[in-house]
Amino acid sequence: MATNSKLYFDDENFRELNSFLAKNKERYSQVVILTDTNVNETWIPQIIKACEALSEVEIIELEPGEEQKNIDVVSQIWATLLDLNADKNTLILNIGGGVITDIGGFIAACYKRGIAYVNMPTTLLAAVDAAIGGKTGIDFNGIKNQIGSFYHSNGVIINPSFFDTLPEREFMSGFAEAIKHVLIARADLWPELKKSSNPKDFVAKYLKDLVEVKTNIVAIDPLEKNERQYLNYGHTLGHALESYCIDHNIEVTHGLAVAWGCVLENDIATHKGMLSKEDNLEIREYLTKVYQFPEVNASAIPDLLEICKHDKKNENGEIRFAFLRSPGSISSKQPASIDEITMVLRDHLA
Repeated sequence: MATNSKLYFDDENFRELNSFLAKNKERYSQVVILTDTNVNETWIPQIIKACEALSEVEIIELEPGEEQKNIDVVSQIWATLLDLNADKNTLILNIGGGVITDIGGFIAACYKRGIAYVNMPTTLLAAVDAAIGGKTGIDFNGIKNQIGSFYHSNGVIINPSFFDTLPEREFMSGFAEAIKHVLIARADLWPELKKSSNPKDFVAKYLKDLVEVKTNIVAIDPLEKNERQYLNYGHTLGHALESYCIDHNIEVTHGLAVAWGCVLENDIATHKGMLSKEDNLEIREYLTKVYQFPEVNASAIPDLLEICKHDKKNENGEIRFAFLRSPGSISSKQPASIDEITMVLRDHLA
């Protein structure tokens, strides 16, 4: 199995996408675009016009949102692929955010025991995280990413032009993952990140560096046995908060939940003596300056704990975390007790 997908950085005229499709035109019997209604309306006509190889493309369009990541939607798309006579040599071109790349990769991994797919992320979140690394999947029983597989794409084409049309909340959702990448692996960028007054300028300057954090880690540990779990920093409690908020109609983005999770998990790490109080406070001050976290009542604690008990990183009945030791230093597979998690939640929830 390939341990990484080739990265392409595209321009506003989609030259890299057109070149990729032209070079591989004999390899793929047909191309099927999977996208959502927002991207289809804003970008797909422009992409098709720019790429001669997409003149006869089929388009499968989903409604936007995390709620699309379920087995019923997947089944409907498999049925559509059968109706299109999609064979083993079909290419699925996932053009969208993390939901599209997650679900599109999963569909490709299973259809006819595996067909080719390429990710073209349209959000910063997908570009620095979801579209890279071959983790595909769907949500199940209200818990994120419980069903899935490792199945690497045939390429990831990153075009910063997409970010220009992102709503502010969506850009800032992706920026949280960029912050996470800096904290776990690029301590040299932390001073500049702290003093930067414009997240978009920081991303424009360091996009390739931020993307390479994940590609480098995936190359070392493609199946998430050890080092790849560093990327889950902030995600144990972050996913729990995200799932809870979605279930209770509280507005939250994935990145906002992850930033929130970093603040909470840092407190556990400090309680354990792993992260200094000074580093904890510095990171908290930065994250709370950049993000305003939703109000969640302490009555949510039992539900949050229950969600944490189903986290995919857990081992031997223990809830496991990736804990920061300092900017640029992190440890995975670290257990925390229910009492420790409850203590932190009580400190932070209204």
